[in-house]
Amino acid sequence: VHDVEQDISGSLITGNKPFSIVSGVHCANFPLGNFWCDYTVNMELPVNQWGKNYFITPQMERGYNGIIRIFSSEPNTTIKRNGVTIGTLKDGGGSGFGDSYLELRLWPKVDDEGEDIKPKVAHISADKPIAVTYYNTGTQEDSLGGKSDPFMSQFPPIEAAVNNTLVSSPNALGGGDVFFENYITITFPLVNNEIPDDLLIANLKTDENEPNYLKIGDLYGEDFLPFESTFNGISYGSKIIELSTEGVYYIKSDSSKFVTKSFGNSPYEAYGFPSSFNLRNIYSKDTLPPDFIFKQQCIGDILMEDGVVTDLPNDTDVRSNIAEIYMLESENYEFKIDTNRKEFIPGQNSSFNWELIVTDKTKPASALLYVSDMAGNDTTVLINYVNTELEATSSEVSMQNPKIKEVTFQDTIRNLSNINPIYLTRIELGSKNIDFKIESIEPSNWDMSMPILPNSEIYVNIKFAKFKINNTDIYRDTLYIGLGTENNDEITECQFYPIANYLVTADYPNYEFSSYSDFGVFTQESKPIKMQDTIRNLSSNAPLYISQLKFKHGDKGYSIGGFTPFDWDISKPIPPASDVNVDIIFDPSKVEQGEVDKEFIDSLGIGIAVMNANNELEELEFGYKTLQTAILKAKVLTSVTPEETLSEYMTVTESNIQLLPQALADGFTELSIFNIEGSKEISTNIQAQNTISISSLKSGTYIVTLKSNTRLLTRKINIVR
Repeated sequence: VHDVEQDISGSLITGNKPFSIVSGVHCANFPLGNFWCDYTVNMELPVNQWGKNYFITPQMERGYNGIIRIFSSEPNTTIKRNGVTIGTLKDGGGSGFGDSYLELRLWPKVDDEGEDIKPKVAHISADKPIAVTYYNTGTQEDSLGGKSDPFMSQFPPIEAAVNNTLVSSPNALGGGDVFFENYITITFPLVNNEIPDDLLIANLKTDENEPNYLKIGDLYGEDFLPFESTFNGISYGSKIIELSTEGVYYIKSDSSKFVTKSFGNSPYEAYGFPSSFNLRNIYSKDTLPPDFIFKQQCIGDILMEDGVVTDLPNDTDVRSNIAEIYMLESENYEFKIDTNRKEFIPGQNSSFNWELIVTDKTKPASALLYVSDMAGNDTTVLINYVNTELEATSSEVSMQNPKIKEVTFQDTIRNLSNINPIYLTRIELGSKNIDFKIESIEPSNWDMSMPILPNSEIYVNIKFAKFKINNTDIYRDTLYIGLGTENNDEITECQFYPIANYLVTADYPNYEFSSYSDFGVFTQESKPIKMQDTIRNLSSNAPLYISQLKFKHGDKGYSIGGFTPFDWDISKPIPPASDVNVDIIFDPSKVEQGEVDKEFIDSLGIGIAVMNANNELEELEFGYKTLQTAILKAKVLTSVTPEETLSEYMTVTESNIQLLPQALADGFTELSIFNIEGSKEISTNIQAQNTISISSLKSGTYIVTLKSNTRLLTRKINIVR
């Protein structure tokens, strides 16, 4: 405690391990004597992050400039404002007011003529590292009312500028009043005396997939507050922009580095803090990045004892030591990092062990590791694990053509890595089945001594051949590879595992046909009738291809109508375990009616096709599979020859018909007897006999016909038994 105000500014606090300090007081008065006080708090920056140049933008809405304290870490530090010396601190840390720190208004309250000096920017610089804390005064000393309560905030040095940052604006204070005014001050180098065109801001809204970046100048205007003096010959400016309540914003620039400070007001509260700057050791002479050294096992893992990152150089007076190490999650897949087994203290560890474990050995893995030292030097290393991948992990072939006795498979072993080669120690079939064999590997000049280069592949050609393959036979085999790793120019096998399965089955055309072939009895006046033949595919996997459908004779009155299903035609296969109905039509008008009943017989021929070795359909077999029959009745006799005409040729008794010699003399050759429906009952050649028995005929009416080459005589007779 330095005085009655309990002000411990200027104290030097050290420790044997990293720690943080939060300074503050429950009710501070800025300046002393101001009636209004408020809770104020500040996170103190460590000395190794102090700078020599601070571009200070005060609270511009106040009546006067705020108060600043400037702290020195080394003796005899000269302090300047806009290039003009304003004091020298004779002691470093650990002394009181006037010795290790100064307290003054950023600018005096009045000038030499007694006029008020309104708040304006200032460049505070020193020849040795300093820290600058800004104290926003209460409202009692001006007439602006409750615009802002007191707060204190460190300013980030311009040496700690960044290219991108996230900033946020708060909402309610634990049930208290909302911060209705939220601001951010951006300090940036000028480009052609203007705000850089690539200084962009985006409101990270939750309802948008991608941030919408806008130019600071376009969104908030091109005006800014210029600083009179420069840093490294470059002019700087600052701009105060107002942010909406409870928002998150991303600010970035590709060409310029900047720092930001956030502050805000409510009726009875205020806040202010540096919101974006680089937490590195600004003055370290370390210019070398950390170095990754690791040994990766061929299964992809890097064990803790085999993975180490070491900061360089080896000179302990120069080396800044490791600040952080982590894996970029967006660039990682299938790797798990572990850095928790050993204590890590940023700024104290010169080396650090880590390990990576592949979570799924069957998949490619990648990890992008990032490490930086306290001086800001950083290194990234991309670590890959590449397992093999086939374009098809299994191949199945159904043999559907008995003429084909062999089949080939081609598997691709592709290296997915952009960097690492793949070493194979062997390629073998697992079952040693003589029906399968490795036919060749492409390219033809590749052999096992050669790696598969990044983004390259080889092709393994497998051949299955067997002279006799029976229907429903099943043959299997598996392709294995040995995966190796290269150490000291020697390839060591670390995995031997299957990468492809092969299955060959025989599923030849298996089918049956069913036919309702008896169409019945027709007269010349009968209408056509339709019946169906069925072609059924009995195979469980193979489609059935029909090459042709045709009748054996084609002139027997039969024709093919439609099909069921209605959308099927001969160009389409019949799916497995399915059938097709073929409409067969008999039309009696398409055939000639005889004087006696006539039977018309035909057979439907069906061709079966299969795929050949060229993947083209060829006919495997053709045969007449079904039988169609129909009977067309004889012509109906419409006239009867007068009885006296036939009496000179025959005599009819109850038991027989006797032909007279005149029948032979007039050239008659055939005697026939038909029933009244037209069916023939008796027929005989009268040259062989002249008496015909009719005793077998039942009672009824019959037609007797006597036929020569030129004449046909008919007579109706009645028989009563």
